[in-house]
Amino acid sequence: MSEKPLPRTTQINRPFLDACNDGYLLLQRCLDPDCGKTIFYPRVCCPYCGGGELEWNEVEPAGRIVSFTLVHRPQHEVFLDNLPVPFVAVELDAGPLIYGELVHPLTHEDGLLGAPVQIVFRNHAAGQKLPYFELQE
Repeated sequence: MSEKPLPRTTQINRPFLDACNDGYLLLQRCLDPDCGKTIFYPRVCCPYCGGGELEWNEVEPAGRIVSFTLVHRPQHEVFLDNLPVPFVAVELDAGPLIYGELVHPLTHEDGLLGAPVQIVFRNHAAGQKLPYFELQE
């Protein structure tokens, strides 16, 4: 079986991926005074106002689950041994929506919507950690 696929590293997303490897969450924020939104995924301009001035800021790696699914048919064979994979959409306390795997095995799905989560950075493949989510009490 092959290694897990990795995101393609570019000059735009390198700060985010490097921060994941260092164990913290780094996101972009729009510098337009009428906007100021924190955004995810890394981009060259703000998706809300179109502003081209963005800065990187460390943000709290916490939020709440707003949607989820159980993946039963992965897009890559390397994930077959982990099925079903709980995949969540999380609204971060910092504002943006981010997606990822919930590391807890699900015994039931009740109470998952709105549940607080914390990001943990786990080895995804050789040389790259990515954000995963853990349920908080």
